[in-house]
Amino acid sequence: MTALNNLMAPLTANGKYEVVFNSKLEQGLSPETELTVYRCITELLNNTMKHAEASRISLDIRHSGNQLLILYADNGKGFDTVSVKKSGMGLNNIRNRVESSGGRLSMESSPDAGILVNITIPD
Repeated sequence: MTALNNLMAPLTANGKYEVVFNSKLEQGLSPETELTVYRCITELLNNTMKHAEASRISLDIRHSGNQLLILYADNGKGFDTVSVKKSGMGLNNIRNRVESSGGRLSMESSPDAGILVNITIPD
């Protein structure tokens, strides 16, 4: 996923974020899955940079059987997940993308606790 490497590189270069990026993909992704993953991660990064006031971002992508697992976390200011379900367009876009590809999304966050996002997509 060269595109993700290119997306993450400037974040570490500017020194504003400590970024841990692990990608352990034994096989390539279908073009549809690759686009879904790229767009979801782009949205997560944008949310972190715009709203979270985070200093650390962690992204882990790997296969587990026929599932693609994506774990995303930041150490930002977090938010109330109940209120964001009503107004958070970016997170709703991620949810819609994941669910339209047959996947599942779980998200944990609370004020002052960052965010942890777990995405599972069949591949």
